[in-house]
Formats: sequence, structure tokens, C-alpha cells
Amino acid sequence: ANTTHSYSVPDNPGSTYQWFIPPGAGFASADPTIHTVDVSFGLISGQIRVIETTAGGCVTNHNPLNLTVNQLPISVLNADKIAACGGDTITFTAGPAGALNYEFFVNGGSVQTGASNIYITDLMVNSDQVTVNVTSTDGCENLSLPVLITIYDPPVVTLTSSDADNIICFGEHVEFTANSASAVSYNFFLNGVSEQSGPLNFWSTINLIDGDQVHAEVLTAFGCPGSSDTITTFVNELPVAEISGDATICPGTSTDLTVNITAGSAPFEVTVDNSVPLASGYNSGDPIAVSPEFTTTYTLVSVEDANNCISAILTPSSANLSGSAAVTLRDTVQILTQPRSAEICEGTDTSFTV
Repeated sequence: ANTTHSYSVPDNPGSTYQWFIPPGAGFASADPTIHTVDVSFGLISGQIRVIETTAGGCVTNHNPLNLTVNQLPISVLNADKIAACGGDTITFTAGPAGALNYEFFVNGGSVQTGASNIYITDLMVNSDQVTVNVTSTDGCENLSLPVLITIYDPPVVTLTSSDADNIICFGEHVEFTANSASAVSYNFFLNGVSEQSGPLNFWSTINLIDGDQVHAEVLTAFGCPGSSDTITTFVNELPVAEISGDATICPGTSTDLTVNITAGSAPFEVTVDNSVPLASGYNSGDPIAVSPEFTTTYTLVSVEDANNCISAILTPSSANLSGSAAVTLRDTVQILTQPRSAEICEGTDTSFTV
């Protein structure tokens, strides 16, 4: 159907020819009265015949040709989705089934030909047009209408941390923020486990340990996914310290307190209560001299290490500070009665008492 073919009879000089063609067909020739014609067929089968009249008026009815017009396949093309995210797999299915051959085209370029009426690809880009040319078992071909594909770009997402160098102290508050121009949903993962999912583009925590990894996965309004880079946080341990130095001393003398520090990076700054001066550049076990005016018990207020990590009382890290040092003063020696002057006669004895 809808194709053009040529037909002819012998050319006799002086003869004229009258051609008869099936309904719906038409002449593609410039002069349909000569011995050869081009016929464009429609959809109806029938006969082609010709009557020849010679110059002398003799008429010849040439034997007719029976013509069968095969219908063009009704080529259709469907996609399982006409809008998708970049990299999504799209399946195209051509019809009718059972045809001889299916040739698929993307933007006019052939991408697959053969007996399969299914074309699967993940290489579509926005505004691609896909068509299929179906060849029936009769050898008739028909090109389908195009299927226009819309491809949405994946979201671009960046992840930042409130700590610029990603080095913190244990228990420090850190906030991670995912930035994306097109995302509407954010899912934050800690070491591959989802910690928070929803519209908020930030997540905070105080529970990171050394080497923890955080990344964010996002979705656009259409549902296209995107993923950020991973941030690895290095966590320094907090100082762990114990004070000791129980002693009994005389008033006006001094004794040494010591602080045993088992975690953290030296040197330290150690703060002890009861007006003990700050011990800077301190190393575990160094003496801290005290000379109290009355019996006093000393405890740790804070210990800060070289990484600026602090354990201090009245904070969640207070459990890292332990021990105490009780310095007891003995009673002060006092003279209750002074010796008194005495006047005596020469050669006699006297006594002095305190």
C-alpha cells in the first residue's frame, strides 16, 4: 500500500493506450496514454489492464494483471516511561507483534534492528525521539510516530561540616549540611546507616567516634536521586585524669599533689580547685605544690590537652575526672605562758617556766 510501481506493454508506433487501475490508485506518470505508466497504489487490490488502439482503429485488449495490495503494518511504539531520570532504564515495545523485522531509531539514527520488538536502553538524554520501522511478513514497511523522551538531570549535592578541618574532640557537637538546588528530600547516613530522612537539609550529632563517615543522599521532586561525597571525621579522645596526694603537714609547709593522666595528648593544662594556680605544660605525674592555711580537700576542675580537648566538671565529660587529695594541717605550736623576770640575792637559785 502507498507505493508506486511501473507497468508497460509493447510500444507500437501510432497506437494510443487507455489504462485502467484499481480504485484508490493514481497515475504518477506525466502522460498516462502511452505504452508505459507509473501507478501509485492506495489500499485496494484489483486489476491493471490496458486497451490499445492502433492508428488504423484496431483495438487490442491486453491481458490484465491481478494486483494484490498488502496493507502496511500499523506501526506503534510505546515506552514504559516517557519521563525518567538520567541513567534510568527505559523499555520500548513496538507493535504489531509477530512482524518480520523491527528497526529502532533514536533521533533518526538506527540503534537496533532484528526480530525483537523490544528495545531497552539507559542512554537516553533529554528530548530524544525514538521511532520504529516495522516490516511485515509481506515485506511492507511503516514508520511509527515518534516517542519524545524527557530526561531529568540528577541533583547535584554538596555536603559540608560545621567543623572545617573535620577534627573534633569526643562529644563535640557537629552539624552536617547538604546543599542542592533541586533536592526536596535529604537522607543522612552514618557509616552506611540512615540517621535522618526528610525535608531537613541538615543533621547534627554529638556522638561521633574516630573515623566515622557521613554522606547524604537526596531526591528531586520527580524522584531523581543524587549522592554527596563522604566526610570522614577524626575524633580525639578526651583527657582522663585522677588526682592524688593525701598528706598531713605542719602549718606553713607545703606538699605535692599529682595528677595521673591516662588519655589525651600531652602537655596539659590542669585546673585544681581551692585557688591552686593553673598548671600549664603539665605532664602526667608532675608535682603541683600546695600550702593550705587550713585542712583542705583538692579535686580536679578541668584538664585540657594539646588538642584543646577538655574534660571538666559540670559537663558530660565530668566522669573523666576522679580522685581527691586531702591535706590535713597539724595543730599549731603555741607558748601559753612566757618566763617571768626574777630578782634574787647573790648566791641563791631561781627557776624559769614556760
